[in-house]
Amino acid sequence: MSTSSTIQVSLDAKLKDRLHDLAKPKSCSEADLAAEAIAAYLDHQAWIASEIEQGVKEADAGDFATPEEAEAVFGKWKSQRFAGCRARSLGGLLKKKSADPTGFAARR
Repeated sequence: MSTSSTIQVSLDAKLKDRLHDLAKPKSCSEADLAAEAIAAYLDHQAWIASEIEQGVKEADAGDFATPEEAEAVFGKWKSQRFAGCRARSLGGLLKKKSADPTGFAARR
């Protein structure tokens, strides 16, 4: 048997409308849908933290991908995500250490 407690969350009008619109066809309350969304978010964040922790442990142990393994993984994403990227290979990105294929640094 689980117990519940109440918290107060402020939502802007558009987010509140989206919550209402999604709860209605599911025949659940907005509070239940919000609790479901928070649980899913927290599960996802816990998974991310676990993956990062595992990656740090692997890095600390010296367990790195070979250049060939990295190229194979990058090749899968290159055509989908970085189609317009100037760098056409992982080797190109490694040689250009300042290269930012996401453009994130330029947007800051």
